[in-house]
Amino acid sequence: MEQIKQLDFSVEWCAPGMLRQYYSIRECDVFSKVAAGEYGLKVLPERWHGLIHEAIAIKRLEPIREYSSQLKRLRDLVELLRLIHTESTFFHKQIRH
Repeated sequence: MEQIKQLDFSVEWCAPGMLRQYYSIRECDVFSKVAAGEYGLKVLPERWHGLIHEAIAIKRLEPIREYSSQLKRLRDLVELLRLIHTESTFFHKQIRH
């Protein structure tokens, strides 16, 4: 149970936190984590929507969970963070040149 709580915290903290930075880099503005999650639902492929919905639900203290496998949830979180990092780096390089 403690591991699930730790993973909940990681999903809630990391996914919307990185989406918030992604939004700021792309839109030159600042959003709340929940609003950044909603932005992610609009601009990222549907493959990531379950994780983003779950992060928003955790942030709002709602019991909704999209994943039955904690390992899959962790792997998806890491992949999402890598995607956001890669996309943000690419976008930042494009606007600087």
